[in-house]
Amino acid sequence: MPHIPPKERTGLDYIARQMDAEIDHPGKLAYLLHKYGLSIKPGFMNFCVFFGAIVLFLMYFFMRVVLPYERKKCKENGDV
Repeated sequence: MPHIPPKERTGLDYIARQMDAEIDHPGKLAYLLHKYGLSIKPGFMNFCVFFGAIVLFLMYFFMRVVLPYERKKCKENGDV
């Protein structure tokens, strides 16, 4: 993600590799997000930041990963 400087990604990349090794189905990812959500100090702004990060992640992931895949498949197999 472009807003995280490369020098700050090292620790996050390590965590991502650990997650990749542990999360082998959607339920585990949901559990992880749930547990992280429970660690947030209760408060409207904190909840907004958490939800906002998830929503922006979904939009960014769709734009950068899903959409190029869908376009490639449309070219390969024809559009609906």
